[in-house]
Formats: sequence, C-alpha cells, structure tokens
Amino acid sequence: MIIKILQGLGVGTVLSLTLGYLSGLLGMESPLLVTILLLLGTYLGGGLVAGVGSSHPFLTAGLCGVILTVINQGFTILFMASPSTYHPVGILFGLFVGLVISLIGGFLGSIIKKG
Repeated sequence: MIIKILQGLGVGTVLSLTLGYLSGLLGMESPLLVTILLLLGTYLGGGLVAGVGSSHPFLTAGLCGVILTVINQGFTILFMASPSTYHPVGILFGLFVGLVISLIGGFLGSIIKKG
C-alpha cells in the first residue's frame, strides 16, 4: 500500500509540474482554466495511480490526495504567498477538494482494476 501511495505522489507531482510548465509555455491566460487543469491533473492522476493495483483503492487514493494537498499548500504558503494571508478555512477547503478529486481517481482506478 505504501508503494502505491508513493507512486501516486510521484505521478501527481510530475503531472503538476508538467501541466504547469505547458500552461505557461502555451500562454494560457485564464487563471480559472489553469487552476482546474492543475487540480484535475494532479489529484485525479495521483488518485488513479494509487487506486489501480491496490487492495484498498479508496484508502490509498485518499492518503495520496491528503499528502499531495499538504505538500501543495505548504509550498504555496512558504514560497508563493505570505503565511499571514492564509485563513484556516482556505486550507480546509483545499484539503477537501484534493481529497474528493483523489477519491474520484481512486474510484476510476478500482473500475480499471475490475475491467
């Protein structure tokens, strides 16, 4: 199970970096579109990989989503914005969204496993 979580973290991180680079390279100017693209790519990809070969796809996808969200929020707070500008509600909302999208990826992974 730990290996699947680490694989999901790796895929989510690589997808996030790749999609972020490509969106900047292509000059995407819509912040909403870039945000949705990064959210779906990072958390859905991580949850999908974490859930495909696991005996507990939702647990591994959920843990992968929470860890990815903590890494994402921590990096954003420490390096991109001032820590005093963050509200706890925003952090909890980020955890919720990351968890839900990762669980959807875990669900898709469990469907792929059965098919």
